[in-house]
Amino acid sequence: MTSELDGFHRSAAVYAEILGEAGLADFRMRLEPHLDTAASQTDEWSSERYRVRQAMAGWALGTGDPEALIGAHTGARDRMLPGDVLEIAQALDRAGRGDEAVAWARRGMSDPGSRGWHAGELRDFLARKLRDRGEGQAAVALFWEAFVKGPSLSAYRRLLDEGAGEDWPARCRSELRNALARVPSGTGPRGLATPAVAFGPLPPAVPGAAAALVEILLFEGLLDDAWDVANDHGCRAQMWMTLARAREESHPLDAIAVYEPAALAIIDRKKADRYQSAVDLLVRIRRLADSAGKPRRFASLLERVRTEEIDPSRIAARRLVGTALRAAAPTGLTGASERRCWGRYSWCVETATMDMTADWLTSATMSA
Repeated sequence: MTSELDGFHRSAAVYAEILGEAGLADFRMRLEPHLDTAASQTDEWSSERYRVRQAMAGWALGTGDPEALIGAHTGARDRMLPGDVLEIAQALDRAGRGDEAVAWARRGMSDPGSRGWHAGELRDFLARKLRDRGEGQAAVALFWEAFVKGPSLSAYRRLLDEGAGEDWPARCRSELRNALARVPSGTGPRGLATPAVAFGPLPPAVPGAAAALVEILLFEGLLDDAWDVANDHGCRAQMWMTLARAREESHPLDAIAVYEPAALAIIDRKKADRYQSAVDLLVRIRRLADSAGKPRRFASLLERVRTEEIDPSRIAARRLVGTALRAAAPTGLTGASERRCWGRYSWCVETATMDMTADWLTSATMSA
């Protein structure tokens, strides 16, 4: 029982057929002194208690007796986990005691500790048994409660799958907007999770309802609504990037407002192996700035990168500026125009004179 490899972890259930009744009885007898030792420990989550608890559950499963499993779990700790309750409910169901299985599953779902993602399998089991009993609405109610307690895109999609005939999109969006109205966003110690701060080392917390609503609106193709919610209530960094990608074509300046702080945050971490990600964003910003008719916005950003965000004396920093300029170079140049353009480009990179670089970026194509 003291092996670090947990060799007795539910081993009796695995080898029940080989052990037989006599072997299982002997296994249980040999567990007895370990049960006494584990019971004397004050730490409910100690490794010793865990090993004994799992060995006991394995013995109970090996016997096939639901009562033995109930005893193994109820005697192991003050509060059972959803996984324990699910195991008991499944054992009762296999024994043809369906009503008791449902009762145990309901008990597990009503426990305050079961109102999280870890209760998903127990919820699925209970919903399946309720549908088998003709209680379809009660099954759907389980998934609605899960959405209200822990809103997410996955919980929303489960409602769409489970509850035919209900206007779930409108109902879910209304629930989330009401939740956001009850708790003003941006009142935490770090304020609202705007793009300017969401990519920092300690971004503000985002209300769960806001995060879920943005994801759901994006899933439904309501891009403008998702953007508005993100700006009103904050958004996590990864979702800001998703929103920016979705708005590149229709609102390039909105996308730039997200990509700029994202690129600067990467550079600010001063990890050379991450500079390429910053370069990729800078190239994207340059393309979007051109499409929005604001080419100097990219030049201003590159100036900030050179003078504020990184030490230009560092080799990696110089490479970053040079790579960004190279990637942003105009295409389609030939002959003397190409030589003139790239000659000036090389001078800009070598001296890192960003005033000249800005001029080059905006006028190279014209001079071609």
